Amino acid sequence: MTIQYTFELAGQSYTLEHGRFANQADGSVFITVGDCQILATVCWSRNFEKVNSFFPMVVDYQEKFSGGGRFPGGFKKREGQPSESEILKCRIIDRTIRPRFPKSFRQDFHIVVQVLS
Repeated sequence: MTIQYTFELAGQSYTLEHGRFANQADGSVFITVGDCQILATVCWSRNFEKVNSFFPMVVDYQEKFSGGGRFPGGFKKREGQPSESEILKCRIIDRTIRPRFPKSFRQDFHIVVQVLS
């Protein structure tokens, strides 16, 4: 079942879809703003027997070359390591989301944000 929300903000039309992609993830949203499409997924561990002394949250932000119509060729056929701008965007996402969790939440948490087009 796909749930879709559409709203206007600062002259831009935003569309959020839930339940269309990444059904095996614990949570996912497909965001469309103009021509830009982003898929954000969240997975977390439900192993409550393992107790961490900190909140192990991992954020991955990926801008694929195929999103811009470019496909890597030649010797380097894969995407490779993240660029500096991707690392900074990961940190921005981490720094804004981390304080919103309760202090007692210590489960493994993984967020993947992919720019598709």
